[in-house]
Amino acid sequence: MALETYLDLCLHHGAEPSNWEKYVADNISEGVKPYDLLGIGESDFAKLANKQHTFEFYVMRIKLCQKVKCVWPGTYIAFLVEHDNKPHLEFGWVDVIDVKGKLCKVQCDDNFYGMRAFVISVDDISAILPCKERPLVYYKTILCNGCNQCDRSANNPVPPLCKHKGFFDAVLDKQVADAQFLVLYVKNNLTYGEKESNE
Repeated sequence: MALETYLDLCLHHGAEPSNWEKYVADNISEGVKPYDLLGIGESDFAKLANKQHTFEFYVMRIKLCQKVKCVWPGTYIAFLVEHDNKPHLEFGWVDVIDVKGKLCKVQCDDNFYGMRAFVISVDDISAILPCKERPLVYYKTILCNGCNQCDRSANNPVPPLCKHKGFFDAVLDKQVADAQFLVLYVKNNLTYGEKESNE
């Protein structure tokens, strides 16, 4: 019978993620790779060994993250990131994707240590969400061209004399409605493909 990976033990048998090093030391043998014992990939093991991630991060990733295969610039996502030695679920929009489609730069809704942009693995994406973070900036980029009556890089309301004011006001109203929708979307467990049982 195949030895259970440490990821399996954490997920199903209550093993403590922080004890991964002891598990590897106790079970390593010739021809067996430490990342195979743990149940993670080789590149993930390198991040674990270099303390870029804790093993708890990989346990939570299995619990939360769907198998997202493809994202595109402007996609609004929930993703797993680690700070303060703890994994956290954050929200933001995809800015840039690498040519191999394995990494992406995410503009995060919140600011951590003076940074708002993170480079993450596509594997760390928990869900693609049905809205945009800054829709007004998106439409200003399309419509405003050389107009400088307001800050085109900000999601603020436009001046009263803007010829697109009605449209931009409607975009902002929709953003408020999308935010309310997202709260209900998460509350009803639809974000992660789960449904509440009536049993």
